[in-house]
Amino acid sequence: MQPANLALAQVPVNFWSDASSHFATNVVILGVPVSVSLNPTFRWDFGDGTPAITTSKLGAPYPATDITHIYRRAGRYTATESISWAGTWAADLQSFPVLGGNIVQSASILVKVVPGPTKFLN
Repeated sequence: MQPANLALAQVPVNFWSDASSHFATNVVILGVPVSVSLNPTFRWDFGDGTPAITTSKLGAPYPATDITHIYRRAGRYTATESISWAGTWAADLQSFPVLGGNIVQSASILVKVVPGPTKFLN
């Protein structure tokens, strides 16, 4: 996430994943070649009670702003990224689905939010 140490309330925080945008491998199991091809879906829960978002985007460090979130209040929040992998596996000229939700990875980060800028109006 950016900023890395402290986030400001009312200012967007940038998130991204360092996961791969695609996974593919070929292995031989009991003499049978098997290929696997998977793509991720990312679910971001920002830990502040707002609805989670689901996307196929990895996000990226600034200046990219693909995945941002604005924390409305100062506090400590646990942001959690869950990655669900879906795709296909194939063997002996047959292809089979790997459904999303069967392979899931998660990672969390503590987000410390401090009071941000304000505007005073007359």
